Amino acid sequence: MDENAFRQFIAERPALHLSALAEELDIDRVNLNKIIKGLRKIPQAKRGIFYQVAQKYGYCP
Repeated sequence: MDENAFRQFIAERPALHLSALAEELDIDRVNLNKIIKGLRKIPQAKRGIFYQVAQKYGYCP
């Protein structure tokens, strides 16, 4: 899952609570917000969990 796909996925689901999502991803809420805005990249070590959580909420590649 790349950053653009993740940003689009989040944008299409405004009902997702970002604090809860950040906790589930085990990442700081501020860093998650920066990833969504495009200021940071998804850490290489966390890409797998980002993909799993996105699938949980309906992401289909």
